[in-house]
Amino acid sequence: MNHSSSSTKPSTSTATAAEKPKPIEASAPKSSVAVGMLRSSLAFPTGNEKTSALLLEKTAPREVMAGQDFNYEILVTNLTEMTLENVMVTEALPSNFQMNSAQPSPAAKKVGEGSWNLGSLAPFEARSIEVRGVAREAGSVSTCSTVAYNTGMCMNIPVVKPALQLLATGTTNHLSCEPATFKYVVSNPGSGTARDVVVNATLPSGLKTTDGRTTISKSIGDLESGESKNFSVKVNASKTGRFEHKATAAAKGGLKADSSVVATQFTKPILSITKTGSKKQFAGRTLKYEIKVSNTGDGVARDLVIEDVLPMGTKFRSASDGGKLTAGRVKWLVSSLAPKASKTFNLSLQADEIGRLVNTATAVADCAAPVKATLETEIAGIPAILMEVVDVADPIEVGENATYVVTITNQGSAAATNVKIACQLPPNVEFVSAKGSTSPLAGMAGEMGNVTFSPKTSLAPKAEASWTIVVRGTKSADARFKVSLTSDQLTSPVEETEATNYYE
Repeated sequence: MNHSSSSTKPSTSTATAAEKPKPIEASAPKSSVAVGMLRSSLAFPTGNEKTSALLLEKTAPREVMAGQDFNYEILVTNLTEMTLENVMVTEALPSNFQMNSAQPSPAAKKVGEGSWNLGSLAPFEARSIEVRGVAREAGSVSTCSTVAYNTGMCMNIPVVKPALQLLATGTTNHLSCEPATFKYVVSNPGSGTARDVVVNATLPSGLKTTDGRTTISKSIGDLESGESKNFSVKVNASKTGRFEHKATAAAKGGLKADSSVVATQFTKPILSITKTGSKKQFAGRTLKYEIKVSNTGDGVARDLVIEDVLPMGTKFRSASDGGKLTAGRVKWLVSSLAPKASKTFNLSLQADEIGRLVNTATAVADCAAPVKATLETEIAGIPAILMEVVDVADPIEVGENATYVVTITNQGSAAATNVKIACQLPPNVEFVSAKGSTSPLAGMAGEMGNVTFSPKTSLAPKAEASWTIVVRGTKSADARFKVSLTSDQLTSPVEETEATNYYE
């Protein structure tokens, strides 16, 4: 707070003629005689040292000879606790006295008078004036002294010049889904106190403080010289883009300061995801998927997470780029994906069950909406029939029975339907009997050297079927027992031959 001040004009006090000390003589007031010296004093202005401001004392020889130099002293003492200004001592000199010198030298000297300006006298300070001169004639030398000084009340009024300085800062690039922080620092680089400082700012359209205001107003209070205070405000952006604002600081006395423009680009990542792979695959074979994630927005996609949930009935085989299987899902962690950038991930699975497989991959990042991509794959089965034909014993003596066993195994992933075998006997044997997973066709057992069995309607994956055919050797030969296999899934018969040596 600035204080008003007042002052009084210095008053001047001067000893009047009635207050002048009497000539230096034995009868002077308060004079005393020492050995060879005469002393006189005067308390000015009241005559009482307790109530006066100055004490004027004069000491001189009690007697001098005409025509010879002598010295006398004037001593001025400040009796107060305040400084007295412009203390002036004036000495009236008689015509019978000639002043030859003085210490200090008089400020002014003229016939019959000398004066000394002692300047300021501090509280209880004393100053001495030594006068040297000569008495011209016999008689007496009568010197009279007067003193004057100025008194006054002074007041120092400080003159200050406070100033304001305002610094506003914020991030230059910020994701629009998170509050941005603007910081304000107001300082007083001047002298004196800046009173009632307030900082105000108007936010551009699209920005609001977290409590919904479009303006910022902060009372800072007083700022001492060299002092700074700061505060921060969090704001939300309702859209992306570049936003600019500046703040103003004001204080009493018309003080004002503007900050520089604070520009912040609010951005947002936008994710897209695609998934490609086989739309059809056989059970038991590897399924290969390619997952591509792109950031089509203008903000960095931070802490990107890609997940692929394994469908029921599938097994994890491998994943690129550090993808790891956890709790039935493969997860990739990417620290960031720049705007307009893409990244591709590969995944391999195995499906053992026939049916329609639905596989979904998702991607999510800070400030980005999650996205997903789904791919359907038909898992088909295929029968894979292995046929084995063996003779139980070899060689066979003519007249003895030979037994052949035919075994088929479905090593595939789908059932084989209408599985049918037909056996062609070598010419040196005769049919004895046949049995197995299906019965020989009536009227077809052994006729024309063939044995044909009724078809097996379905042979499941990993299932087996077998038949046993018994024949008798009728003559020696290096014989061939031939079996032919057909099914709905085979486009041509599968044939197998077993060699047997018949001997006599």
